Amino acid sequence: QRLDALAEACILLPDGQGLIFPHGFYLQTGEGKLFDSGLRDMLFEKRIASPNGEDFLYVFYNKENGTYLLLSYNLIAQRVDNPIICSGYALFEDGELCYLRPDAEAKKHHAVQIWQTPYVAADFELPVTQESMLYNLGNKEIVRAMAEVQEVLTLVGKEDSYSGLYLDLIRRTTTLADTYHWLRDPAAQALAEPLADIQQTATSAVEEFDKVRSIRKNTAETVQRVLGQADELRARISRMADVTEVNEYVGLLAALRAARGEVISLKELRYVDLPAVEKAAEDLTEVSKQVAGQTVEFLLRPDALKPYATRVQAIAEGVEKVQKTTEANEREKEANAVSSELELLIEVVGNLPMDDPTQTTRIIDSISTIYAGFNQIRAALKRRRQALAGTEAQAEFTAQLKLLEQALVNYLDLSDTPAKCDEYSTKLLVQLEELEGKFPDFDQFLTQLAERRETVYEAFESRKVSLVAARNQRASALAQSAERIIKAVQNRLGRLETLADINGYFAADMLVEKVRQTVQDLLDLGDTVKADELQSRLKTVKEDAVRQLKDRAELFTDGGQALKFGS
Repeated sequence: QRLDALAEACILLPDGQGLIFPHGFYLQTGEGKLFDSGLRDMLFEKRIASPNGEDFLYVFYNKENGTYLLLSYNLIAQRVDNPIICSGYALFEDGELCYLRPDAEAKKHHAVQIWQTPYVAADFELPVTQESMLYNLGNKEIVRAMAEVQEVLTLVGKEDSYSGLYLDLIRRTTTLADTYHWLRDPAAQALAEPLADIQQTATSAVEEFDKVRSIRKNTAETVQRVLGQADELRARISRMADVTEVNEYVGLLAALRAARGEVISLKELRYVDLPAVEKAAEDLTEVSKQVAGQTVEFLLRPDALKPYATRVQAIAEGVEKVQKTTEANEREKEANAVSSELELLIEVVGNLPMDDPTQTTRIIDSISTIYAGFNQIRAALKRRRQALAGTEAQAEFTAQLKLLEQALVNYLDLSDTPAKCDEYSTKLLVQLEELEGKFPDFDQFLTQLAERRETVYEAFESRKVSLVAARNQRASALAQSAERIIKAVQNRLGRLETLADINGYFAADMLVEKVRQTVQDLLDLGDTVKADELQSRLKTVKEDAVRQLKDRAELFTDGGQALKFGS
């Protein structure tokens, strides 16, 4: 936009908000306004700033005719009030503005207009509450904040006409919250809360925009990939020479059906180009009809199904030569592959567009004949596998039983404690369970496994009983020996004269140490009852000896030769 009025006078607005000139103003936000006042050759005279920090009066003057133009700009609202055109004005300390309206002709009486304005003198005191938080901040701080808030409101009122709108909102609201911390104060009407709501809304919009852009990108990539594959398939079909085997037709029809399914699935994607997808689906449908017609013509040939007949015959000959179950499994895989192809062929034939029912009957009869021979082969293969499986299973089962018997002998030798008997018995029983699960179809094996299970259980139980008996016998012998030693210790303690002798005897005597070793041996054998009894018995013997020593010291004197009466 061309503004010739800028040549006369142009002044920068406060905080770089824009430009003001005699015929209007223009802001950085893109907003502006022109005044059709009809004035020309207006020069800038001065700017009057209000003490509140938000209002500025721009005075323009025409030297030739003495006309004044007064433009009042509000920093917060970012607008200019209606221009005042006068032939003279006066501004008083209390902010009153008096001016004379211009007259084209000389008059005896002139009308004076008086307006109350915010342009008071710098030393003019307005009634304010000095205890207020806003008073302590000062007008300049508040005006700057309100001006930036007004910018946010301007952006909020804009339509989503450019991509950076929400980013600008996020940036400006963040700057406001960081710069003017006092916006959270109730005295400032808690402006931080609506600003935070605006910021959150803008952030959500940006995130949603990113999400939509990501979805569009993924959709475009998927559409490009699927349609590219469809185009490649159609191009490959168009370049193909005459097909010589029915498998190729079946493969083409299956590929076309899969491609059509993928293309139709594209319609479910968001932001997809539906016309392009529908066009691709129609093209695939047309190609499918062409290939289907060619397939019908090919299947009506007498030798159309010869490859299947040859493969079935080869499998039948291979079944007779099978000597192992692994070979039978290989033949079964081949048979399953042929079966899948025949099933697919039947399904394809059922969906082919044929006007003549006799053609359909003829093709299906040919396929059924091959399928019947194929079923006979599968039955023969099953019988052959069962026969081979019985022989191989018997040999494997016999080997497993021999291994199990050797393991039983070995584990019985290693079982020197009842706990080990339980451990090794469990291992062998688990092996028997695994064998039972490995040969579930052979009842004769299950009977033998049950017998082996009983044998294993009885063998380990017998071994455990003998070990327990030997342990009990050993524990009894140790306990009896310890009792005899304790009696000897008791006799020896009766001859000791002092407490130190008793303690020294229990600390160093071999007999006492032998009793303690016997207690440990009993604990190792697992007989805690006898061990506790011996330990308690030894402790009691010591306590009795100490008590008897004290009694003798209190009752006898002169080396035990005389009784002691009185103190």
